[in-house]
Order: sequence, then structure tokens, then C-alpha cells
Amino acid sequence: MPTFITRGNGETETLEFFTGIDRSPTLIKFFAQKTMSGIYTWRNTLPEKGNIPDPGISVEGGRKIPTTAYRYTLALEPEFANSYRKQLGELQSIVRGSGNSSVQTAYIIEQVSEPESLGSGKWKVKVAGTQLIVNSSNEQPTKLNINVEMTVRAIPPPLLSEVTRKYEDIGIAKAAQIARAEGLEVISITNIK
Repeated sequence: MPTFITRGNGETETLEFFTGIDRSPTLIKFFAQKTMSGIYTWRNTLPEKGNIPDPGISVEGGRKIPTTAYRYTLALEPEFANSYRKQLGELQSIVRGSGNSSVQTAYIIEQVSEPESLGSGKWKVKVAGTQLIVNSSNEQPTKLNINVEMTVRAIPPPLLSEVTRKYEDIGIAKAAQIARAEGLEVISITNIK
């Protein structure tokens, strides 16, 4: 049975799941969009817990990143994820400035390239977008261009039973399963101009 996704403009596309290391270009592009939007869209609350304030999650370097951003970084290869979370913590502290917890962001995707096969179940895909930064004191959002080249690889899609053995927190386990549901993981992200 095919799986359908609906784009923001209302168009519907079919996602095809493959076994082994084959992935469709549509699936790879969807994964890249989902991952980048999730990592760079920050809220101040946890909607699944009644919109309580988000305390954030501590990362290497003594900083915190939003819980939702942390969850989407579970789509990254674990060792790479640790260093990338540190960079996110540094960016987040710059965006928030001097303790302004009312800052929220949204990452708007402007373009996703066709995946370029690197062989052996690996692809490069470019994602261009803008992070809109809004706080309660300014009327116009600040814009930060975030354009990257991601390298992704095929992995077996994780089962919830597998990730619950790896993560004690069921919320993190579910997030890990959702982040990798397409059977892909990010092994590098490089900024491009």
C-alpha cells in the first residue's frame, strides 16, 4: 500500500519504501526537509505536555538546545549528532541573545535539490532555507539564511521495540523512531553559500 504525503501547497505525492539500500529521490528529499525543518524550528513550549515551558536539553559545551530540535537531531549519525548539537547550542545562544526566552523560530524551506547518488546507499542533497527569528519585542522577524549540503545514508528503519531498549525516556525513543522512519540517517551537514 503506498504512503502519501501532502505538501504545504496542497499537492500530494506518493512515497515509495524500498528494502535494502535503495531509497527513492522523493523519500530522500522528504527526509531532508523534515530533518532540517525540525532541527531549525524552535518553540518555547512542549505542546505534548500542555504547552509547558521547554527547559531545553543540555548538550556538549554547556549549552542547551530546544527539546524539539534535539529530537530531530536523532536523525543524525550518533557521533556526528553530538558535534552538531554543540554547534546548535552555540547558534541558539546567539539567536536568543541575553536570556530572551520568548524567541521562537521557523525554518522555511526554499529549495531542495535532487539527491545525487554517491553509491552504496549514500546520497548528497542540498537544502536552502531561511530561519525566521521572532520574539515578543520586535514586529519584523530577523532572517538567517541556512543553506546546507547533507550527506545521508540508508539504514534499516528502526522498530519502537529497538529504540526503547536504547533510550530510557519513551518520548526520546518515539522521537528516534520517527526521525529515522524513512530508513535514512544524516552523516554530514556542511554549510554552503
